[in-house]
Amino acid sequence: MTAMAYLNASSYLGDVGCGTSCGCGKCRDAALGYGYGEVYEKDEPEPTTGNTNGYSGVYAGPWSGFAETPCPTGAGTTTDRCISKMPKACPPIPDLLCMTTVRSLPFEYVDKVKRDSVTGLYIPAVSPPRPARKSRVKPSVIRALERFVDNMVRFGLPVEAVLSAGTLYCRCISNSDRLSNHSFGDAIDIVGVRWRSSGASPSRLRETIVHNWADLSGERILLRRINACLRLVFATVIDYHRSDHRDHFHCDMNRGHGRVLRGSSTLKFVQEALENVLRRPVATTGRLDAATHAALREFGRLSPTVDLARDTAALTSVLDQLFTFVASAGRIR
Repeated sequence: MTAMAYLNASSYLGDVGCGTSCGCGKCRDAALGYGYGEVYEKDEPEPTTGNTNGYSGVYAGPWSGFAETPCPTGAGTTTDRCISKMPKACPPIPDLLCMTTVRSLPFEYVDKVKRDSVTGLYIPAVSPPRPARKSRVKPSVIRALERFVDNMVRFGLPVEAVLSAGTLYCRCISNSDRLSNHSFGDAIDIVGVRWRSSGASPSRLRETIVHNWADLSGERILLRRINACLRLVFATVIDYHRSDHRDHFHCDMNRGHGRVLRGSSTLKFVQEALENVLRRPVATTGRLDAATHAALREFGRLSPTVDLARDTAALTSVLDQLFTFVASAGRIR
C-alpha cells in the first residue's frame, strides 16, 4: 500500500490522546481499537551487561539541573487493561517530579488530529500556541529528555515544543498482568515536535507527528531522525514499526535496568536505518539475524569475527554510531 493510500484508509482521524485526565485507556481503545502504547515485546527488558547507563552520552552541553517541582505520589491499585481483571498494586513514587518544560521548551498535549487541507497529512487538531501541560516523571526520564533536546539542536533539528501524549498512568501493559512502565513514572509518550518558526524548517508542516509515518519521502525521514535522537538517550523506544504505536513514540528508562539492545523494537528500527544508510535492502525481521549482523559489521567496519549477539560492548558502540549517523542526516560518522 502506498503512503497516501494508507493515509486515505487510516482510521486515525479524531481522538488519539488521553484528553485532560490520565485515564485514557477506554477512550483510546474505543476510538482506535487498540491500547495506547506499552504492549511491550515479550523479550523486553533483557538482562544487561556492558553499558548499563542506557545511553552513550552523545549530547551537546551539560545537564542543566532541575527546575521542576517535587510531586511524590502514593501507592495505588489498578485493573485497567489487566488481563485477569484482578487489582494490581502500583508503587509509591517518592522522587516523582512535575514539569512543564524541558530545556525551556514546553510540553504540549495532543489529543486529536485532523487532515491538513494542503498536504493531506495529519496535523494536531488544535493549532499552536497551546498551553503547556504538566508531565509527571522520575528524574532519569527528565535527564534523557534534556539530552534528547540537546541532540536535536546538535543535529540541526531545533524545536520550540515537545508534543506529548502522557506520562504517569497506573495500569497494566495491555493484555497482560504486568504493570506498564508508566505506572512507575519511568515513561513518556512523545507524539512529535513543533519546529522553530524562525529560520528554515526541515518540514513542510509546522509540526512533525508520528501519525505521518507512512509519508515515506517526507515526514518519515524526519521521524527517523527524531527516532534516532530518542534512541541515543532512552533505554527503550517503541515506534511505528508496531501497529499499536503509529501515533507516538513510547520512551522509557527500563526502570534502571539498562538499554534494550536486542529487542525487536530496537532491531526493526536498526534494520530500517541500515537499509537507508547502506542503500540496499535489509529485511525488517526484528531479529539479530545473519543479514543484520553482516550489515552492522559493514556499517561499523567491524571484523567478521565480532559476534554482536554476544559482544554487548561492540553492539552498543555500533548502534550509537548508527543512531548518530541517522540523527545527523549522515553528517557525523
